[in-house]
Amino acid sequence: MDIRITELKDIYDPEFQTFFNEWQSDIEQFFTHFDLEESGLCVVYKLEVEDVMAGVFLYIPKGLEAHIEIDYLIPIYRDLGIGKEFFSQKEAQFKSEGFEKMVSLTDDEAHKNYLLSLGFEKSTKHPHRYSKKLA
Repeated sequence: MDIRITELKDIYDPEFQTFFNEWQSDIEQFFTHFDLEESGLCVVYKLEVEDVMAGVFLYIPKGLEAHIEIDYLIPIYRDLGIGKEFFSQKEAQFKSEGFEKMVSLTDDEAHKNYLLSLGFEKSTKHPHRYSKKLA
């Protein structure tokens, strides 16, 4: 499977806007804390599979942590290892940018399981916070 990861300019990029508008209700099911109007500082990646925009990954730099705002794939591309491939391709870059940890908030069971499968650990202090130390 050919997976291409491309950084977009920001959340106002037309490709992101079109994708978000099409999948907004599903995205908001998994990322209930996400607010587009408060996400101007996000770094935005698009994930393409065989020239189809299959997902998006957004994070906000916060000191030594990269806070994941959205890590989303459309339903037909889930459970194919794309998330694992994304992290294996980008983990060294995140580390080289000075991040020590990736952090994600979720209260969705499927997303919790996904994060755990990627090596994220549940916080002992916050019931919806998961983090992964970068190697």
